[in-house]
Parts: sequence; C-alpha cells; structure tokens
Amino acid sequence: MPHFESKHAAERHLRASGARFTIIAPAMFMDMLLAPWSLPGLRDGRIGSPVPADVPGQRVAVADIGSFAALVIEQPDRFAGERIEIAGDASTGDELAATLSRHAGREIRHVETPMEQAGGEDLERMFRFLIDVGYQVDIAAVHRAFPEVDWHDLDTWAAGQDWTALLAPQGAWA
Repeated sequence: MPHFESKHAAERHLRASGARFTIIAPAMFMDMLLAPWSLPGLRDGRIGSPVPADVPGQRVAVADIGSFAALVIEQPDRFAGERIEIAGDASTGDELAATLSRHAGREIRHVETPMEQAGGEDLERMFRFLIDVGYQVDIAAVHRAFPEVDWHDLDTWAAGQDWTALLAPQGAWA
C-alpha cells in the first residue's frame, strides 16, 4: 500500500546512505481512536472499522512513541542501525469497545463498516493488511527489552482520557 511502501523506501534509502539512523516502527496509534473523524461516532456510541470485531489489532500510545524516541536520542549507540517495532497492547474490536465503554461511562459498540467506505484504495489496502496480516510486534518482548518506557496498555491509555470533554455534544457550552 502506498503509505507503507513510501516508509519502506525511506528505510531503504537510510540504510544505503551510510548515515547513522534508528528506525522506530510503531503499530497503530491508540490516539487515532480520538481523531476528529472518530469522535462523532464515539458520541453516538460506536467505533466503526472495516476490521471485523473479532480480529485483534496492535496499538501504541503516542506518548509511548515519544518516550521511546527520547530513549533512542539519549542512548544513540544502543540503537544505531536498528529498526524496532513497538506496540503497547493488542485488542479486538469488541475488546476495544468494552474498554472504551468502561472508561467513557456509556456503551460504545464496535460497528463493522463496509470496506468501500474506508476512504479510498490506499486505506482499503491498509484495512485488508490489518485483517489478513496485522502488526506482529512481540509486545511482551519489547516491554521487557525497554522497561525504561512506561508502556500504556489500552486500559491505562483510556483511563487517562477526558471522556466527559471528548464525548460532549459538539458545540456544547462548557
């Protein structure tokens, strides 16, 4: 898929350049669950995706990506020339909906949306990858290897969100 292929091309270029590098390869961002295009659905009690409810998906909190990047910057020799895939948790759509429901204080259900509504060929290919292959991070091994990062699982990440503000009706007065 084009947006993954471009990342792969950049990685090949780095390796061929002779420059010193470290590649951090995160799974899906937990924070994307709160993107502007997701909030209307959450406010209506649903999280939609073409990925079926029983297919697990790996995610990582943006804060964890930042913490890991800081570790790489602080210890460049430790990470030089490495490509490290990172994730904080894995959950199915049903598990995701249950976790969000618990923290939001209202029911949020997973809704499988038609692939044709994914937003174009590139996104359709991405969702097919997530369904058929998915990210393959050994989450436990990454967390053991880098205990300096305060890794968030989905429950911890969701607990840190301001659900009252996020789910307030759009245009509501504070």
